[in-house]
Amino acid sequence: MRLTVALREARRRGLLGHNIGNTPFNFDVEIRLGAGAFVCGEETALLASNRGQAGYAQAAPALSAVSGLWAGPTLINNVETFANIAPIIRKGGRWFASMGSERSKAPRSSRSPARSPTPAWWKCHGIKLRQIIEGIGGGVPDGHTFKAVQTGGPSGGCLPAEMLDIGVSYDALVKWARIMGSGGMVVMDDTPAWSTWRASSSNSA
Repeated sequence: MRLTVALREARRRGLLGHNIGNTPFNFDVEIRLGAGAFVCGEETALLASNRGQAGYAQAAPALSAVSGLWAGPTLINNVETFANIAPIIRKGGRWFASMGSERSKAPRSSRSPARSPTPAWWKCHGIKLRQIIEGIGGGVPDGHTFKAVQTGGPSGGCLPAEMLDIGVSYDALVKWARIMGSGGMVVMDDTPAWSTWRASSSNSA
């Protein structure tokens, strides 16, 4: 795992561990692998998973920043949130807030499928769906026709072809009764497998 190698190298260079930079400051990073359950993205389930327990969501008795993992103060955020800290410190909050749409500030990072011409990318809120799917994602493969895109993960909804030119942001998607969620997207084309999936999803709804 690349992250494991990077942490090992950081410790070797004295950037992690005890007395960093010949100062009294101690800081380390540990990787813990969970079961990969979707529910472990929820705060209390993630804390339980880190304690070696089953990842079930529970009633939160207190803010995790006050009493979290092993009753200690704990910050729970995704990697993207932590990755934004350094550029905000370097360039300031005003610079960060200058990107994006009116009510959905700052950029979003994501990763496209391996066959995409741009596997990893960083774009601002407000980018058109068409730009994401056709430009960054490389379009629908093998000459098939685009039918719909699901946004927001399992809790999201589908946007048809006639909505390809809407800007992707929290507020824009809410106007169409959709959500951004984690920022994930699933593109569906006109192949029989996707047509069957869409029909069964519509019927069950």
